[in-house]
Amino acid sequence: MYSANLHPGQEYSDLKSCVSILILDYRQWQADRFHCTFHVSEDRSHERFSDAIEIHTVELPKLPPLAKRTEGEASEWPLVEWGQFLAARSEEDQRCSPRRIP
Repeated sequence: MYSANLHPGQEYSDLKSCVSILILDYRQWQADRFHCTFHVSEDRSHERFSDAIEIHTVELPKLPPLAKRTEGEASEWPLVEWGQFLAARSEEDQRCSPRRIP
């Protein structure tokens, strides 16, 4: 539970961030991006409930091939490499995965 980190007398601001990562083996969102980040917000005003709650989704079918690396996406490549490893369907696919995954 998120609130289990809070003890009697502590302030809600003392809660640690809660980050959920969902690895999906199917296409969930219309966006072309394989990695999406969500936050909890009010439906009408879009005011964010808290910066301490994040949900990340990684859609494995949308992962770009490792051969198509571009400079603009460099910060996402460790996530792509992990995704390729997790998406491996055979030992051969695993052998083709990068050797050093951060």
